[in-house]
Amino acid sequence: MTYEKKFESLKKKFDTVDTSKFDRYFAIQFVMTDEDCHGIFYISYIGGEFVVAPYDYVDNTATVTAASAEIAKLANGTVSKSLVVDGDADVVKAFAAAYKKAAAKKAPAKKACAKKASK
Repeated sequence: MTYEKKFESLKKKFDTVDTSKFDRYFAIQFVMTDEDCHGIFYISYIGGEFVVAPYDYVDNTATVTAASAEIAKLANGTVSKSLVVDGDADVVKAFAAAYKKAAAKKAPAKKACAKKASK
């Protein structure tokens, strides 16, 4: 897969977050280490604006280096142990937590089984 296709796939996942969960600004730069589609992109939340862009972000809060599949897990609220985080790891955890809360709200509630009345 090309970098452009992988980036677009990740962008779609990350664009679904509820930004009301963010209480401070951040800029996380991601370095994909895949052999076939390595590259850099960033996600930022600055001044109430959420941006996912295929560029380098020099003055970032944190840099995350990993395979794209591991980076994608953040959109499910999972912080993989294979992520290499340089900078403020708490920002990366808070970013993933915003997705985890959104996923929990979308999950359908389990219906209780109705007990059969015995005579």
